[in-house]
Amino acid sequence: MTAVVDEPTTEVEVRREAAGLARCDVPADLQQMLNLAEVLAGSRTIPTHFRRVEDLVVVMMASRALDVPLFWALQAFHLVEGKLGMEATFMRALLYRAGGDVDIVENTAQRATIRIRRPGAREYGKPVTVAHAEFPHLHGKTNWKQNARAMVFARCTTTGMRQYAPDVLMGFNYSPDELADDSAEYRITATASAAERPARSAATASDGQAQWLAAIAAVPSLVARAGVAVTNLHAFNLRRVCDLAISKTSRRGCGDEAEASADGLGGHERGCCC
Repeated sequence: MTAVVDEPTTEVEVRREAAGLARCDVPADLQQMLNLAEVLAGSRTIPTHFRRVEDLVVVMMASRALDVPLFWALQAFHLVEGKLGMEATFMRALLYRAGGDVDIVENTAQRATIRIRRPGAREYGKPVTVAHAEFPHLHGKTNWKQNARAMVFARCTTTGMRQYAPDVLMGFNYSPDELADDSAEYRITATASAAERPARSAATASDGQAQWLAAIAAVPSLVARAGVAVTNLHAFNLRRVCDLAISKTSRRGCGDEAEASADGLGGHERGCCC
């Protein structure tokens, strides 16, 4: 008896196979996900940023959302400041699979220009151009020194995909490089902002604001900790850190309060008895 092999019947299915992207192989059941994640977490072939069971489960959910094999998702995603960044090459693969296309107009170390044709569209969109000169703050990085052509092309890809095919990306709109760049800019802005706030005139702030601004400025050790804490957009809150500073200066004697500013937890949440 001859085995029956299912052949691709639509353009999307043909492109799916051409792009090397099969369907998702992650189980739908949460317990089965957890069991699989526990096995994978101990593997040395898993990227180091996905060695936690919890993070692996999130990647599995992303794999299901995009309908791609878990192995591909593990290679294409990177965890940056609590967000998943998708590599530009994987973005293009998803576009090809969906029936779209990328027309490479120019690709040099100095500039890249592409045109994107959306899935189902007959015409390409307007050219999207990204120049190397737009990112002077990145020129000192190793990748930008050694692979400038690839880095500029990757930025051009992600920019074009966000403009013309965000539905293909399913919310994963930025590359790891872009997320890392944005995170660095946020840290600089947040730290500068935290340093400037204590110097604001108390007349422009409410009594409550003046209290916590004065308290945080009065405790040098906590100022340093606060500067670190507010760098994480997803986990920390400047107001919370300042409230902890007030608690520290008014009560004294609870060592956990000082430590709390480093991880965003109050003393009672850390098991403090006072």
